[in-house]
Amino acid sequence: MDWARYLKEYFNSDLWGFVLLDYYHNRKKEQKEHESPSHFIDNVLSNLPKTEVDPVAFHKVLLCVCVQLLGNDFPDIMGKSISVIKDLTKPLNDEQLRLIISHYKVYRQNEIFIRKLVDSGILAKSVEDRVMTPKKNLPISESSDILIESNQAKLSEAVSTVPKEILDISNIKGKVDIGIITIREDEFSAVLKRFKDRNPVTGGKNFYDFSRISAKSEKELGVVITRIIERGQGKAQAIARNMIEELSPPWIFLVGISGGIPDNEYSLGDVVCASRFLNFAVTTALQDKNPQMNIDGGDFHTDVEKLLSHLKAFDDNNYFRGWNSKESIELSKPRIKIPEDLKAGEFYGSDDWRNKVKSSLKRNFPKNKKLREPCFHVGLTASSNTMNKDADLTERWLDSAKDIKNVEMELDGVYQAARYGGNQNYRILAIRGLSDIIGFKRDPEWTEYACNSAASFAYTLIKSGVLELLGLVTSTQPNHLIR
Repeated sequence: MDWARYLKEYFNSDLWGFVLLDYYHNRKKEQKEHESPSHFIDNVLSNLPKTEVDPVAFHKVLLCVCVQLLGNDFPDIMGKSISVIKDLTKPLNDEQLRLIISHYKVYRQNEIFIRKLVDSGILAKSVEDRVMTPKKNLPISESSDILIESNQAKLSEAVSTVPKEILDISNIKGKVDIGIITIREDEFSAVLKRFKDRNPVTGGKNFYDFSRISAKSEKELGVVITRIIERGQGKAQAIARNMIEELSPPWIFLVGISGGIPDNEYSLGDVVCASRFLNFAVTTALQDKNPQMNIDGGDFHTDVEKLLSHLKAFDDNNYFRGWNSKESIELSKPRIKIPEDLKAGEFYGSDDWRNKVKSSLKRNFPKNKKLREPCFHVGLTASSNTMNKDADLTERWLDSAKDIKNVEMELDGVYQAARYGGNQNYRILAIRGLSDIIGFKRDPEWTEYACNSAASFAYTLIKSGVLELLGLVTSTQPNHLIR
């Protein structure tokens, strides 16, 4: 068969892609040495009659062909696309550019492709005179942001919304760097809304949402998100065990809310990252006596210690800048009214505990002063199967471990799954927003705020590139995206 004539005859038509795929498979049968799909596409592109290329129609077919032959290696696919655009004899107009970007939107890759167009100078050349005037003296990074935002706005008008593709769990195995587990529905929603470009995943024991996001280090990280339907260590262990067996993510983030111990350095809305934990779930019941606690717990992976020990330094160097802003949390920080009378209904517990609560709240919420933005702290977490809002019980716990920062119900379950499941080499990071201070009855709006402060910190940490800079993403996850 005269493949050269055949390809030219159907060039710039919707059938060209099918012809090209037939040509590739024919060559694959005839050649003794294997030719990589990438090399084959490069050979075809190098022999194209560039003066005859309809860039919009050609890119639609090119993208489909590349996906068929290269799988989901979108960085390589985008490189070929940009190479074709640069070789065109006539520059693209805005409408052509928008339509080409819309082809990538079908695969949920439009935002990344826009960034690559900006980096290559193609997007700036086509829209600079109209979009950038009179702001041509902006730094490159700010110019890129403006170009991206401008073109995203145009795309929303030009391209209809594409339903999210449902992935089978086999599609993401080996591509997950971080698994995020939440419990409450509001915790789940707070995390999901920060990972806007994601796909539902079925076929496993858990349902997941999968997303790939670009960190500042330019490495793209695969993230799965799931939820525990009920509180407690048992359910947490089961969900974490499923995630480990099915996807084996090197990192597991437990993101949500917890109750805080009254302290002058942190309070409602702040975030606590667990450096280690104690489990108070096992007790011995004795007649006419308080239950005796059989306390166990554990230390986390040394990589978690390495990360947490240096978080403050990265924060000082602005790696997490903006995580605690109103814009990132997407809520205003609630105000509280602190009664002067320790016998007021808002306080509970012993007199000493009430006084401690009142003192800590006044320190963190000074009267007639601007509310500070949330902060994060690293410290010891207490875990149990009891939703602890009991000041007397908490005081007994503190008699055993005075450095406890917060209390929650799921960490030990996740820890047990990681300790005994898979390759037993998982890094657990518990990120908890403080929705309560034990000993104080707060307004319900603190729950939503704490859900979002924890989610904002977790998302910013992933985006910051700190995990890669510290060498903590050690898995051999492929860098390519999946459809």
